[in-house]
Amino acid sequence: MHMEMNRKKWALLGLAVLAMVTAAYALGARSPSEPSITHAVLPGDENVLAEVNGSQITRYDLERTIAETLNEEAIHQLDEEGRQRALQSIVASRAIARAREAELDAAGREAIDRKAARYRDQLLVRQYLDAHAPPEPVTPEMVSAYYEAHPESFGGSTRRTYEMLFTTRSLTAAERDTLSHQLRDPAQHSDWRAWAATLTAQGLPVNHRRGDASASALDARVRRVLGRLRLGQTSTIVYVDGRAFLMRIAEEEQRPRRPLAEVREQIRQRLAPRQLRDAVRAARTSVLQHAEVVYR
Repeated sequence: MHMEMNRKKWALLGLAVLAMVTAAYALGARSPSEPSITHAVLPGDENVLAEVNGSQITRYDLERTIAETLNEEAIHQLDEEGRQRALQSIVASRAIARAREAELDAAGREAIDRKAARYRDQLLVRQYLDAHAPPEPVTPEMVSAYYEAHPESFGGSTRRTYEMLFTTRSLTAAERDTLSHQLRDPAQHSDWRAWAATLTAQGLPVNHRRGDASASALDARVRRVLGRLRLGQTSTIVYVDGRAFLMRIAEEEQRPRRPLAEVREQIRQRLAPRQLRDAVRAARTSVLQHAEVVYR
């Protein structure tokens, strides 16, 4: 059973590495045989593990791929079988990338290079933020303030139940006059379902409905009228596409919020992008003051 689990683990690792490395080379990532401008030798580059059509794959490539697919600890924890599977995935990705590269014309290669350059900029921006403007951490005070300001996001909302009488079709002028007369005093009718049945027996195309006042299935104009009504308040007759609606708010139920301890991490995840956005804005302002920019 243990061996079976290991086989599944390495199979998943191989697929993950293949997907990640394929994506990297789709962006035009360089291999050690295509050195960067600085011609720097990275730790592990002296240990070449494989070559694909003359393109070298080194221990640095393997270990970085493992770290980015799993984590840094996996570099030392992964056994030889796992490392070999990861290497095979990199080899396959490199071979596929080179095969596609050979098919591209000049415009296709330039498009890949431009995409790779955009990805490179993203990596450099992240590194700059880490070094010079790391996002401020999300504090417990920020989490609590967000929790108090957005109770509806955590179940702390009011559920309003509407009740309405409505016509099932457009009315003739005579029906409209008759219905307006019949609906003139809704306060005299506590049971709207029975009232609707009485009107139907009189030959009027009237129906009764009860439901959630915020339901998206309601016509937007009907929903707006309901939104303005207080508990127990009845609207005037509202006509929508020739059909008549008489509405009231029958019930209100305050729903309790989920406890802060239960949603704390959820709030933290919502606030983290804001902190990153603020860090990017600060870095942008600082760097652009010293950059020569010309818009054409």
